[in-house]
Amino acid sequence: MGAGLKQRTPRRRRIGSCIQPDKMCGEIVKAYVIPAPGYKPSPELATELQEHVKKVTAAYKYPREIEFVDTLPKTIFRQNT
Repeated sequence: MGAGLKQRTPRRRRIGSCIQPDKMCGEIVKAYVIPAPGYKPSPELATELQEHVKKVTAAYKYPREIEFVDTLPKTIFRQNT
């Protein structure tokens, strides 16, 4: 998933992702997204981002869950954790 959403798309400003336990699949990819200026969090935007990942990487890597956030944690080197 990292390569898919981390590739530039005008709809997102920053992205973080992690693996999350899931009862049905065992594990899923969850993405935390700061939308780009001019884009508001919505189910439609989440679907657009998921479709983008499916096009640029293997379909199984797309985030099954997207949470829109205002900030992402950073390390002392100013990288997303």
